[in-house]
Order: sequence, then structure tokens, then C-alpha cells
Amino acid sequence: MLGYIYAFMSALCWSSAAILYGYAVKNRDPLMVTILRIHPAFLVTLIGVLLLRELKLEILFDPWILLLAIITGAIGMFLGSYTYMYSLKKAGVSVVYPIAFSYPIYVSLITIAFLGERFSVGIPIGLALLITGLYLISSEKSTSREKDYRKGVIVAVITSLIWALNAILAKIALYRAPPVLFAMMRLLTLSILVTPLLLQRIYEAREFSRSELLAATIGGAIGIGIGLIFSHLAIVDIGAARTTIIGSSSPALSILLATIFLKEKPGKRALIGALIVSAAIFVVAIF
Repeated sequence: MLGYIYAFMSALCWSSAAILYGYAVKNRDPLMVTILRIHPAFLVTLIGVLLLRELKLEILFDPWILLLAIITGAIGMFLGSYTYMYSLKKAGVSVVYPIAFSYPIYVSLITIAFLGERFSVGIPIGLALLITGLYLISSEKSTSREKDYRKGVIVAVITSLIWALNAILAKIALYRAPPVLFAMMRLLTLSILVTPLLLQRIYEAREFSRSELLAATIGGAIGIGIGLIFSHLAIVDIGAARTTIIGSSSPALSILLATIFLKEKPGKRALIGALIVSAAIFVVAIF
């Protein structure tokens, strides 16, 4: 029973982080929000590594694992995070989150095509649903920000592709490195790399209101750190398959939360499309 609670909490953390990011980027630079989330996320994963007793020096100083940590940190946690924040600013959480988090579908397609993984009936069904959902979302008419909205949808798709590539590279490291430790290594190297940029643009951080600053930093802490720890605990208790299925509820949950807390009102076609994309993720996860 506890494992199912962990899995749901991980989905809730990821969805809640999206709401916080959506609030933070509304009037701020997406790049600055991306930078501000990195250090709090690192601290949370460091605490998680210590509590879970995952600190293994032979992995921490393994050159191959360290190289993968640097690459996937730069691709997924920086570049992918920036495009994600940018798309949130342009099109909103209720539309962007389901699109961005459809990356497991692309991961399945790539691993089947190039890594010889098992084909399942859920892949073509999920892909068909994804294409249908993306069509409905992209064809939504926006009265005041149509160009921004379309741009946000396109960048959300790019984000999903970036995260798919990142997930495949990270999977190589996860054969040897525990997930929370590897996340901590990625965030450690990324924290070192972005600190000069943060110091250079510290004046922008000072322009954030207290609530915007809290949204960006807490979003990083729960979205990357706490969400990952809950997911890891769930996998240990109930297995990866059940955890993935429960986690696939996160996009649909984000739509509900965005409507309640951000007062987003996606058009009918966009809402239906986002729900179909969420269904596509669920289908791929369950089959």
C-alpha cells in the first residue's frame, strides 16, 4: 500500500512543480527560472542520497558515469528545462505539460528501432493518440496570443524530444548507478557550471517577487528532488511497471491543478487534445 502512495506522491510532486514553474515564468525570463531551480534540487537529491544510503564513491568518481552525468545534466536538466519553461510561458501548463511529458512514447519508439527492445501493442495505439492530441492542441484558436501559443506548442514538442534523448542516455548510466545518486551527480555538475551565470545575472533574481522566487526554487526542489525520491521508493516497493502506470496520471493531474491554481482556461480543442495526449502516455505505460 505504501508503494502506491509513494507513486502517487511522485506524480503529485511533478504536477505541482509544473504549476509553480507556470507561476514563476509568467512575468519572468524562463532562463532565469531554469537556473534558480538547479541548486535547491541538488540539495534535495544530496539529502536523498544520504538518507537512502546510496553514496557510493566508486560510482561518484567513475569517469564514464561522470561524463554521462555532465551530458545528461546539460541536455535534460538545462537545455530541456529551458525549452520547457519557455513553452510554459507561451502556452500554459495545461497544454504544455502533457505534451512535454509524452517523451516516454518517443523513448519506446527509439529503443525499439535502435536498441532492439520488445515491441508492444501499446506503442502504435499511444502514437496514434499522441498525434491526434497534438493536432487538436495545435489547431486551437487563440484570440490574443496565437503566435505565442503556437510557438509554445512547438517548443513543448521539442522539449519532449530532448527529454527522450536524455532518458535514453541516462538509462545507460542507471544500469550501474542508483537513480537518486545519478540525479545528484547531474545536478552537482550542473550547479558548478551555472553558478557563474547565476552570479552574472543575479540582478535579475533580485527583481523576482518573494512568491516568484519561492515558486522557482521550491518547484526545483519538489519537481526534481522530492518527486524522484518518491518515485525511487515506489519502484523499490511495487516495481517499475506499477510506478510508471500511476506516474502517467501526472499530465491529467496537471491540467486540473492549472485550472484551479493558475486559472487557466484552455480552449475545448486544446483541453480534449491534452487529455488525449495524457491517455497516450497511460496506454504506453500500461501495455
